[in-house]
Amino acid sequence: MVILSLLGCSLTTYDQIPCESHGTCREAFGLNWTCGDEGLCSERDPHTRCTSTWPDDLWIRPEDYRDRVLLASMFDHTTDTPEVYAVRLPVIQLEDQGGLDGTDFAVIECTYEETTSLDGLDGASAAAEVSSYLVDELGVKAIIGPKTSGQTTVVYETVGDRDMVVISPSATSPALTTIDGAVKTDQDPGNLWRTAPPDSLQGLAVARELDARGTGKVVVVYQTGPYGEGLKEVFLESYQGVASEQEYLSASDVPDIATALPSEHPDVDTVFFISSEVAEIAEFLNAAAEGNNLQRWRNIQIFLADGAAQAYVLDNTENELYGNILGSRPSVTQGLVYDGFAASYAATFPGRDSTDAVYTSYAFDATWLAIYGATWSHFNEGEISGLGIARGLRKVSSGEELEIRPTNWNPVKAQFKAGNGIDVLGASGELDFDPVTEETTAPIEIWRIDQGGTRFEVCRTWCWDEGEAYDCQVQDVSCE
Repeated sequence: MVILSLLGCSLTTYDQIPCESHGTCREAFGLNWTCGDEGLCSERDPHTRCTSTWPDDLWIRPEDYRDRVLLASMFDHTTDTPEVYAVRLPVIQLEDQGGLDGTDFAVIECTYEETTSLDGLDGASAAAEVSSYLVDELGVKAIIGPKTSGQTTVVYETVGDRDMVVISPSATSPALTTIDGAVKTDQDPGNLWRTAPPDSLQGLAVARELDARGTGKVVVVYQTGPYGEGLKEVFLESYQGVASEQEYLSASDVPDIATALPSEHPDVDTVFFISSEVAEIAEFLNAAAEGNNLQRWRNIQIFLADGAAQAYVLDNTENELYGNILGSRPSVTQGLVYDGFAASYAATFPGRDSTDAVYTSYAFDATWLAIYGATWSHFNEGEISGLGIARGLRKVSSGEELEIRPTNWNPVKAQFKAGNGIDVLGASGELDFDPVTEETTAPIEIWRIDQGGTRFEVCRTWCWDEGEAYDCQVQDVSCE
């Protein structure tokens, strides 16, 4: 009450106000006010890794946005800018629709990239520090991201015991399925969600593709961590022709592997290179095509996983081996919902293309789901909490069929206010979450790079029937 009575005072007096929690100071003075060790409210600068926001003046005039529902995104701002903007888009669209009972949302955009220009932290340390800042100091209840399984694991291990949810658009490691509990229920939901399907599907699809192509010996090169190790294990369970496995610990190991591998395995047909770091993928391709390596690699097929299917790879490689490359990824949905998302993305962010990364539509859906979860919590839990958001996420796979688009905002609110669930169709496709695992499924596409090296072309799609993969769509472009 002492704080509230002083709201009319000048900002220079706030640093003498007693407090018991960061939340008390935020509610009274604005987003960037915290409760210090001395038990006094004080203003602090935003974290150096979280300086961009929407609205873009959120840090400049935090007192004007005190009532906004706060979301956060966590991506690598060097390689993942398509996903950053895909998260921002629903917040902008929602404001145009009048918000949640007149209350708008805001998003703080944080990066965990490894760069000395910020603080010199490695990616894992940055993810841990930023997630703690977002949840403990700013009170964020929903984080959209991270992109990779490794960073998602770090974030969950850092703040997963708090009242919050993590919704990754692209962390696909099977190890994440049970990180928040093996069995989930309406009363006790998990707080780690993914709009992308787990790699249990992708690994099987890659194995079936190689079988269909009559591939012989395969060497699997994989990144240390939950993504690389998880996808490798799923693939090994499904494919019998693996000649060798090779783990690498850091990006510095990649050029040496690309140089030595053809000599160490002269009879290999295919190398399956598994990395969640797009810069490492580009480094591998560049090293394979360098100097004397090129001739030896011309006779080896390179198979890449979903992390490679983004413009960064094409923009940062001048690769003579594009004709040898195939890859896999969750399907990039076509149809009216996706088209509406892509058009809005292009109109809102001129000069940007939603197809620059495979997971832009998944990030867009993840953000709308965070908003939907918060809406359920608002109407049915009496407040917006992490637990309430998670319970709301269990209400989007059964009920009235509604497409994720701004014009359906009022029907969504009406159904949730009545205590009903909805069945959503997103820009990334069907979002039918299993009630036990809280996982979804999607077709897996096989892609190649076009002759001009400018885009990814789908040449086959694998679908699922009772857990088994089948070739469900013949594309115009051949995989041969």
